[in-house]
Amino acid sequence: MNTTRYIGFTLTGNLNGFVILDTHHVKNKILPPFVALEHLEIDGVSIRNFHSGINRKSEIKHFKLDLMATHTIKPQGLKLEHQLVGFEPEATIANNNINSIGYTNLGSGNYTLKYRAQSANGVWSEYVSLPINISKPFWLSLWAYIIYFALLILLITLIVKYRTAILEKQTKNLEKIVLQRTYQLKEALHQSQLLYTSISHEFRTPLTLILGPIELLKKQIDKNPSSLKLSNKEFQSIEENARRLLKLVDQLLSLAKSKVTKSLLKKPLNVEIKILAIIRSLESFAEVKKIKISHEINNELWLYANSEQFEFILLNLISNAIKFSPEQGTIKINAKQTGNDVFISVSDNGAGIDIDEFNKIFEPFYQIESEKNQYKGSGIGLLLVKEFVEINQGKIEVQSNLGAGTQFKLAFKAFSTNKDDSLDSSKQEILSELVQESIEQELLIINNHRGDNRNQTAHISAKGTKLTLLIIEDNVPLLEFIEQIFSDDYHVITAQNGEEGFTSAITAIPDVIITDVMMPKLDGISMCKKLALDQLTQHIPVILLTAKNDDASILEGFQNNAVDYVCKPFKVEWLKQKVKNLLDVIVKQRLINRNQLVKVSVSSAENRQLADSDSILKVNLRKCFEKKFSDPTFGVGELAHELSMSVRKLQRLTASLFDLTPNELLRDYRLSRAKVLLEKGSSVTATYLDCGFQSASYFSRAFKKSFGISPSRVFKIP
Repeated sequence: MNTTRYIGFTLTGNLNGFVILDTHHVKNKILPPFVALEHLEIDGVSIRNFHSGINRKSEIKHFKLDLMATHTIKPQGLKLEHQLVGFEPEATIANNNINSIGYTNLGSGNYTLKYRAQSANGVWSEYVSLPINISKPFWLSLWAYIIYFALLILLITLIVKYRTAILEKQTKNLEKIVLQRTYQLKEALHQSQLLYTSISHEFRTPLTLILGPIELLKKQIDKNPSSLKLSNKEFQSIEENARRLLKLVDQLLSLAKSKVTKSLLKKPLNVEIKILAIIRSLESFAEVKKIKISHEINNELWLYANSEQFEFILLNLISNAIKFSPEQGTIKINAKQTGNDVFISVSDNGAGIDIDEFNKIFEPFYQIESEKNQYKGSGIGLLLVKEFVEINQGKIEVQSNLGAGTQFKLAFKAFSTNKDDSLDSSKQEILSELVQESIEQELLIINNHRGDNRNQTAHISAKGTKLTLLIIEDNVPLLEFIEQIFSDDYHVITAQNGEEGFTSAITAIPDVIITDVMMPKLDGISMCKKLALDQLTQHIPVILLTAKNDDASILEGFQNNAVDYVCKPFKVEWLKQKVKNLLDVIVKQRLINRNQLVKVSVSSAENRQLADSDSILKVNLRKCFEKKFSDPTFGVGELAHELSMSVRKLQRLTASLFDLTPNELLRDYRLSRAKVLLEKGSSVTATYLDCGFQSASYFSRAFKKSFGISPSRVFKIP
């Protein structure tokens, strides 16, 4: 049997003749795909009999199923559609014939799993549905809600009874407080009478030292107004004793106030935060005498006291330890909890106190006489300390030996926080107004003693005449010190945290950055990463200056683009030499950058070397110069447009990388091209016009200044 095919027809021969088949009228039977749920798993357990539906008495945490679709004629290009009605807002279509589906945390309710498949011809199968019913748990049933309501009524009744009992107890406590306050007022009046009897005597000494110089000043004015002479020492005496009087008045007012406020304004205090705040406030005082203050404080140490009074106790004991310690002495502060008590000690290695004076030091206006003590106090500081300690139900004792130092010990009742999140430690970092004023008065008196009349304004030369350093340090005294050692040789910019430093770097484009590592807002390592990602600052070398001297920290610094790592404490001359050497390299590199950029390459190898060794900016500048150097209208504005950056940004980058403006770089490149053309025999006129110069005289002057020879002489050289 032979079959012959013609276009659109098929002829088939047989014994009886032949059959003609018109293929235009033959239609394919379109069959939908077959879809089936192959596997179902609930909370890790496989379910077999699920075709009639699923009923559960508790929620389903993990619901997993596998769907499969197939087609007898064309199994390729099948799609699956599925939706868990009651859980999913709309159906999901997957472009494959096998799909694994998972759901989590199905709560109580009625759900229906619907799924179907689509063939490559777009024919969908009928939906297959699987009902899923999850019963409500008991605690959500009607009986459960009845029980909840009954418990709520009972709870309200108990709260009312408890509140009534509390109010009755508060009424009794208020009666006790009224009696206590009455007693305190009477006691305060009695103590005031004893206190003020000694005040007149203690005011006479500083008043004499104030009135004496004033009297001399008046006599000089009366005799001869033009011959007025008063030494700096006398002025210092007036100021110092006036401040001592002010401090004395403040402390007397505090003492008087404490007599009538013994039980007011107490709250939980974080001991560590308070001690560290006082230490920080007295650091400059300790640095004057090169005294080292060490501390060992247990974490989460709390006590219940008046914040202002507790700060004053710490301030007085620590400042006294600094005053009575020798040069380069040591002060140790310890705080720990033992049982239900918090113990705090302040120790120094000063001259010590004679045992006969132990009780006297807490008396009004008593002062220890010592030839080594150059700081004269008010005489009521320790009296206030003892008074404040007792007001806050604490104890104070002193231990000392002559020549072996002194130790003051404090004991307070500990306060159990019970992990109460409402205690905000950060709010206690700000010292009270009384303590801040006391610190200021103390430091002013000390500065007058030292005769510190140095000018605190660092010298900063005019910008542009010196290379620029950016110094970033959160410790202000250290920042000022580093600024001082570099300000004579460089233009110095300062910042006190990483964010401020990064902003200064973007604005000023310094030549070198010296930065601390541990800083607020943005640390030094993170700032190095940001600098490396910004085109304006990625070329600036960074020196890390930090107290972290372990190998891991040093490696981390170098891995984040730092060029050097200097550990504290550092030697000044070493740091200065490091900076000088680094800047010498930078200056030389800028010269190399300029020469590479403006040099007219004679080989493709030199061009490849420029592209491989230099930044993208240098390569793009070179391409722009090669393309536009002959255009006399091409300037900095057009160059910035070609490089897709602002004119200001371009000017700052070229100044930092080449120490030239964009116009100066373009001029030097044009001169280099002109020199090559002249050496090849091009005339001077043709050369300056071909290289984008509009004035022959300007071209000649610039060429001679750059190469030391006139363009006409280059043209004549054979």
